[in-house]
Amino acid sequence: LAAEGNIAMAIAFLLSFDAYLRPYELLGIKRWDCLPPVPRMGILSWCVVICPVHAGSPTKTGVYDDAVRLDSSTRPQISRLLERFLHMGEFKPHGKLFLGTCHIENCF
Repeated sequence: LAAEGNIAMAIAFLLSFDAYLRPYELLGIKRWDCLPPVPRMGILSWCVVICPVHAGSPTKTGVYDDAVRLDSSTRPQISRLLERFLHMGEFKPHGKLFLGTCHIENCF
């Protein structure tokens, strides 16, 4: 996907796989849901808040504000990929990360 110029779609698929995200959880991620590492607290990778309470839709299990660390042992680079992706685009804090990849929905 990335080789074909579909960077956002490639990141979306990797993120959904590594963070075990359902399609609506992935497509609901906004810029302000992405939290940088906090080394002094021992958090060395990016985190993503899934289904924030202010969005009004819980996870399938009824949970809000589910924070997922992107620290996969099988793909440790996913945290860095998300960071680079965030720096590539001009995302508004409340803007969805994968807005330009609406055709992702057709793949699920």
